[in-house]
Amino acid sequence: MSAVNASWVSRSTGSSTPSATSPSRRRRGSSGRPPNSAPPTPSIVGIGLGGDERRAGSEPFRALFAEAARAGLRLTNHAGETTGPEAIREALAIGSERIGHALSAVKDFHLMQDLKERATPLELNPTSNLRTGVCPSFAVHPLPPVF
Repeated sequence: MSAVNASWVSRSTGSSTPSATSPSRRRRGSSGRPPNSAPPTPSIVGIGLGGDERRAGSEPFRALFAEAARAGLRLTNHAGETTGPEAIREALAIGSERIGHALSAVKDFHLMQDLKERATPLELNPTSNLRTGVCPSFAVHPLPPVF
């Protein structure tokens, strides 16, 4: 029995006594792992689309996002920092569940309502917005209207 198996602690009984049963005969969960064991790592839980949104929108990645969604992955997209609200709408149209930056959303009341109704998380980054020059200062950053 390996050191890992010898130190396995049963969460159901609290016993740290090594089992005489071979690891392959131990009761396992539906995943094939011992009950209450951590999933194997690393795990991929989602995909994200980022980069200079002025060079390419979200639409060219619709099929990729659809395939990822069918595989159970979460979908995030960088949209609306250097482009207008239409980029955020396009990101939502291909299935994005979370939007990175979304700075221009405040320019479109109906889009803000849509984001709120969908409960779409927005990843806001004022420092990035200042560094990219899309916002001249923290004093005029549209972060407060988002909340």
